[in-house]
Amino acid sequence: MNPAGDQRPEDRVLRSAIEKGLISKEMADAAQREGLITQTRATELLIRRGVLTKHIVDNLAGVQPITPAEPVAIAGFKIIGQLGKGGMGTVYKALQVSMNREVALKVIARQFAEDPAFCERFLREARAAGAVNHPNVITCYDVGQDQEWLYMALELMTGGDASSPTARADWARSSAPDSSTATSSRPTSSSPRTASPSSATSGWRARPPAMTA
Repeated sequence: MNPAGDQRPEDRVLRSAIEKGLISKEMADAAQREGLITQTRATELLIRRGVLTKHIVDNLAGVQPITPAEPVAIAGFKIIGQLGKGGMGTVYKALQVSMNREVALKVIARQFAEDPAFCERFLREARAAGAVNHPNVITCYDVGQDQEWLYMALELMTGGDASSPTARADWARSSAPDSSTATSSRPTSSSPRTASPSSATSGWRARPPAMTA
């Protein structure tokens, strides 16, 4: 990177990311070297690798993005309809276009998604949770940030008793990203109501009982 007194906007973003502990100097230097070869911005390469998010980069660059009130499409997912809503965001029924697969798309509320530290922890914890492979755990297909929307794509529950409208609505409410699920895969009245990435990634873990019979 250039000296501190003679920096391009890209260099200032990378330096800020290093100072905040989001990336190492070695990662920034490697991205810049690759960027020179591929004619791609280093920050764009880091976003593609999931090391940074677009929102974090924009925040470090001082950009104030304009986001629509409701998403129509996020990344490769086309919104079909709403399944449920909670304190930390909304769960949509969506189509993963590349796989022609319907999913439950959990979208985090903007007041949380606008916090770079929250975004970083959410992505890290969601990826760790997505590594769990168990027949009684809903599969996480994807997680990321697009157009300032912080999202998680989950397996859509269908079939069995859960195919009834009432059962689907009940599951959607329990699956919605609500901070009441911070300590349990099922919301309870005694669960603490704290806003944290763990709250947003824990509530979807358990499959509905009818689906595991």
